[in-house]
Amino acid sequence: MGIFCTEELNKNGQKKPRKWVSFLFFLIIFSSFFLMIGGSLYNFYSRSHPVDKECTLVSAEVLNSRSGTGGISTSSTELKINTDGCGTVYVDYVIAPKKSYQDMADELNRYQGEVVTLIFPPFQLPAEGDYALGYGYRF
Repeated sequence: MGIFCTEELNKNGQKKPRKWVSFLFFLIIFSSFFLMIGGSLYNFYSRSHPVDKECTLVSAEVLNSRSGTGGISTSSTELKINTDGCGTVYVDYVIAPKKSYQDMADELNRYQGEVVTLIFPPFQLPAEGDYALGYGYRF
C-alpha cells in the first residue's frame, strides 16, 4: 500500500489517488496561477493608483550602477532623491514628469530645502530614513 494511492481501482484498473494528493495537486496549481496573475495585477494597480506624499527636498542626483561578474553584468540608471521626512527615494520608473533622469535631478536641485510632492506605489509609503522606490514628483 503506497502513501499516494488507495487500494481501490478506478474504471481503467489503476489505483485511485488519495484525497490529500489530489488536494495538494490542486493547491499547487491554484497557487502558481494566483502568483502569475497576482504579480501582473499588482503592477497594473500600483501604477494606476499612485499615492502622493510631501517631503522636504535635500538633494537629487542620477545614480548609475553596475553589478555582475564573469561576463554577465547589469547596469541601471535611477534618480536618487534625498529628503527629510521620506528618507532616500530611488526612482527607476517614472509616472510624472516624463524627462531624462539628469533633467529631473537638475530641476529638483533648484528646489532644495522646499517641500516637494513625491509619488509612491500605494503599498510602499516611506518612513523617516527608509529606502523606498518612487514613481516621480510634483511641485
